[in-house]
Amino acid sequence: MTQVKRIKYLRIAAAVLVAVLVAGVDTSTASAGAGNGSSPANSQFIYTVQADVPGVVARVQTWASVDGSRTGAVRWTKCSMEGRTIPQCLIRIPAGRGPDGLNDRTYEGVQKLPADPAVLAAYLERHNSCDAGPALPRLSADEAAFSEIVMITDAVQVLPPRYGAILFQAAAKIPGTKVLAHLKDAAGGSGTAVSMIESVSRIGRPGRDWGLIELIFAPRTYRYIGLQQFNGASEHGPWTLINATSLRSYSFVKSAPTNYTGGASTGVTVCVSPG
Repeated sequence: MTQVKRIKYLRIAAAVLVAVLVAGVDTSTASAGAGNGSSPANSQFIYTVQADVPGVVARVQTWASVDGSRTGAVRWTKCSMEGRTIPQCLIRIPAGRGPDGLNDRTYEGVQKLPADPAVLAAYLERHNSCDAGPALPRLSADEAAFSEIVMITDAVQVLPPRYGAILFQAAAKIPGTKVLAHLKDAAGGSGTAVSMIESVSRIGRPGRDWGLIELIFAPRTYRYIGLQQFNGASEHGPWTLINATSLRSYSFVKSAPTNYTGGASTGVTVCVSPG
């Protein structure tokens, strides 16, 4: 059975954490006026609350450093960890740059990307993490550029001013993508989407792995809403939902919690692809 890799801002290292998820929102560190469209300082964190499916609808809380210079955190509740269930998981997000030296997985880094959608689409064909190593699946240049936009929006769910529209329009310019005017995802988000079907062949595995990814933005404002991922037997489907996420709220805060429950992330995902 083919399978699309679920994207997470974090990949848990030695201890694999499975969220069973019904988390309350912790606003103890939220700043006043959060979510009103103002820009954060580089020293701050972007605190987000995200719904995640399949299974029960989950709430995932993330504290992401604006410029990547500070250690962040992600929290799930009722986690399975090394064969035992604990009330909540709080995992560390290491400070640092993105994979292979890319600096587009932070709010501050996104602002340095080309601001012209056509130029950005061409730039991401040449600068993406899907070509970072021989062990990664070999996507076409168009697929790799779209995958990089998926990874940027998954890591930087609250985008700098104008960059929601820039990334949406850049994705829509990539050959093979399709714009869906009205879409509601399984996690409760709705908006305008850009979708792409990707496929890869893998050593030692017959046939090809097929995946469908839908990136969802708010109409008119182009605020990032979330994504859906599916796997399929062919480029025509039928499609099976693997993962859906929806950004529910955010704020800019001064600090991130540090009472980690064990385990550590390996940082941002390097490349998203079918299989």
